[in-house]
Amino acid sequence: MKGNFPKEFFSYAKRNKVLPLFIIGQLLLITLCIIHKDKNIILFSVFTIFILELFLLYSFIRDKKLNSFSKEDGQDIYNISSEFSPLESEEDKFQSFLENCPSSIFLIQKDKIIYANPRTVQLTGYTLDELYRKKWEDLISDEMKGFVRKKLSNKFWKNNALKNIIKIKTKSGKNYWVNFTANKIMYNGQEAIIVNAYDVTDQKRAQDQLDRLIKLKDSMLKITQSIIGVDNIKALYHLILEKALEVIDHARVGSILILDENKKLIPAAYKGYDPEKMENFNLKLDESFLWIKSGGKVDRTIIINDVKALKDTKVLEFSANPENWSIGSTISAPIIIHGKLYGMLNIDSERKNAFTEDDRLMLDYFRSQIEVALKKHLLYKEIIKLSRYDQLTNVYNRRYFEELFKKHLKEKSKEKFSLVLFDLNGLKPINDKFGHLSGDKLIKKFSNHLKKNMCDYDLLARYGGDEFIAVFFNISYEKLERKLESLLKSFHECPIKIENEKIICSFSYGIANYPEDGKTYKELVNIADKRMYDYKFKMKSEKQAINI
Repeated sequence: MKGNFPKEFFSYAKRNKVLPLFIIGQLLLITLCIIHKDKNIILFSVFTIFILELFLLYSFIRDKKLNSFSKEDGQDIYNISSEFSPLESEEDKFQSFLENCPSSIFLIQKDKIIYANPRTVQLTGYTLDELYRKKWEDLISDEMKGFVRKKLSNKFWKNNALKNIIKIKTKSGKNYWVNFTANKIMYNGQEAIIVNAYDVTDQKRAQDQLDRLIKLKDSMLKITQSIIGVDNIKALYHLILEKALEVIDHARVGSILILDENKKLIPAAYKGYDPEKMENFNLKLDESFLWIKSGGKVDRTIIINDVKALKDTKVLEFSANPENWSIGSTISAPIIIHGKLYGMLNIDSERKNAFTEDDRLMLDYFRSQIEVALKKHLLYKEIIKLSRYDQLTNVYNRRYFEELFKKHLKEKSKEKFSLVLFDLNGLKPINDKFGHLSGDKLIKKFSNHLKKNMCDYDLLARYGGDEFIAVFFNISYEKLERKLESLLKSFHECPIKIENEKIICSFSYGIANYPEDGKTYKELVNIADKRMYDYKFKMKSEKQAINI
């Protein structure tokens, strides 16, 4: 054996509470030797004490060997060192550890808390007496009780620690996220659960924020990628709303409201609301939550924690299940394009106080990205419009008209229609006398009146300077001719005034019917062009005859 044997022996005797007996035995032996002269008594006493000390020595050697064997296996059963303290001191140390442990430690037996360390008291806000009168479920947040109950009742975790991050509620109502570790043990002959929980609220919030930022980044990437390819602005609105609801916690329903020319907010996209109720919905701007809460300063994102407590407003129930759901709180962001209010993005929850400052900042950032996206989309839309429409008359330009014509001819080759060419009469003299702005006025009047006499599915385009081309569907040649003659008559009856002169907007036209007059675009245009000039010549001849 290595080490200081006497010192280790006395330490062993002290730890096993036999050191006083050993010392008394030695003193008794010395006393007997002095007092008694009877050798038999002395020998018996020496033999008895020797046997006791020999047994103590045997126990020490046996335990030391066992300790050496255990250390080789990495299991330190006894700590036989010169610094070893008595059992009472170890219990004090363990109790000190529990009292100063930064983690919450508590013991559950039969659903009751039977022990809690000071950190548990500090974390929950309850006194020890209050904790001992509570069930463990009372410390778990309402939305997680079922989850934790299910986990603790799972029979498969008996031999393993149960670990989860859960939300606990305090006496004051504040919530904390804790890393929750539970183990089953035997305590006083009965099964118990010992729980170790430490506060990870800050880490959880940071992780949640990171997750939301990642989700936000992914959402905005999808929106940006979709902007260029979206012809229908409503599809973009629905995409924006869907992604906003994914990012904001506790978001249940939402809407994007667009401000129309009458200063009313109308739904462009919505989710969670009854479609029938939303179909004819409109709201005056000054009756909106955002307007009322901000006092008319709709320039920033605002949280309304309790909608029903908002003065001078009425909560309209447009949800699909109003008996089971009602707006408790909302977060509303104005959409501002080129310095003007364009609309609002609203996210609603059935809870009061559902949204935090982080949510507001998140939606504000989201709002700013929506504005960028919409500006790009509107710019794209404007570019598309310029490439497809005539800027002066707002009807199709020749290139796009020909594209639509060929598409229609390919898809509906068996459908009859009429192609018409128009030419404004006397435009050059008007331009020369009154200027080109007056000529533009005449062109716009003609195109506007012609559009009013056409169906939505008919096609109209500006073919050249004073020439237009149109396709009329589902109308016979006779009816079309009567319609155009009626239009000519209305122009004669309602001339326009240019510098106090009355100018009649007169035009010539030529009609070509598909497929009787031709089966290609070129054939039909040639026929219509010839007939238009025939009509123009006819009008000139009639005018000359009248003048004669």
